[in-house]
Amino acid sequence: MGSYASGARISVSCRTVGEIVDGDPFWYQLANRSGWVAARYVSVSGPVPSCDDPGPQGPQGAQGATGATGPQGSTGANGLQGGIGATGPQGVTGAAGPQGVGGPAGQKGDSGGMGPQGATGAMGPQGGTGGTGPQGVTGANGPQGAAGVNGSQGASGPQGATGGTGPQGATGATGPQGGTGATGPQGGTGPQGASGGADLTQVVGGDATLAPGQSRALVVVCPAGQTAVSGGWVGGDEVIPVNSYQSTSTNPGDSWTVNFHNTSATQSYEVTALAYCSP
Repeated sequence: MGSYASGARISVSCRTVGEIVDGDPFWYQLANRSGWVAARYVSVSGPVPSCDDPGPQGPQGAQGATGATGPQGSTGANGLQGGIGATGPQGVTGAAGPQGVGGPAGQKGDSGGMGPQGATGAMGPQGGTGGTGPQGVTGANGPQGAAGVNGSQGASGPQGATGGTGPQGATGATGPQGGTGATGPQGGTGPQGASGGADLTQVVGGDATLAPGQSRALVVVCPAGQTAVSGGWVGGDEVIPVNSYQSTSTNPGDSWTVNFHNTSATQSYEVTALAYCSP
């Protein structure tokens, strides 16, 4: 591959058809060096023979001088890895080596677990009663025997003496609110009570709101040194006092408790407990 300066004189030997350059399909073969030049860039002084019609063989020219050795080319890429060769035949088994020296004895292994209990043998015949021997050492408990057949019901024993009254048990948790019972019959008129004194003190407790179906206990405490002798309450049309009784807050009988229940399924009510206290 090379080039000539514009206007340079060159020698060509023949022409042939090749790649079209700017509309010209012809190429000239250089006479004084290997290579070709497009006819588009050459102006010839006379007719140029076709390269397909060679002329007579000219005399051989003199041997040219040997050119300098070109640079070493770069090393080519490694070829593909060859496939794994077939496995060779099995070699002959070598002779057995001499017996090795025996190793030291290993440590004693752990004791094995106890085996299962054997089946109980059949009972032998009843022997005669022997004399009482000396008291032997108490043996280990034997395995649990099978349960025997229940015996017949024995006669009832005599009535035992009544035991002493046990200690008072702890108060159990309050059970769920029971449904409202049916109204009982009208009771008879009670005896005339003693004339009350004029020194009772009415104590109004705090208000509370009962949601529909809710139950709640309110406690009213008397002033210090006084005892609750009665009580009362204020509430809605659908609220009932389930229970009303004297109770103890700090000192015995110093308060009055009212248990309320709202029987309505939709309406909430405000309730208030009252206590009447006496010195």
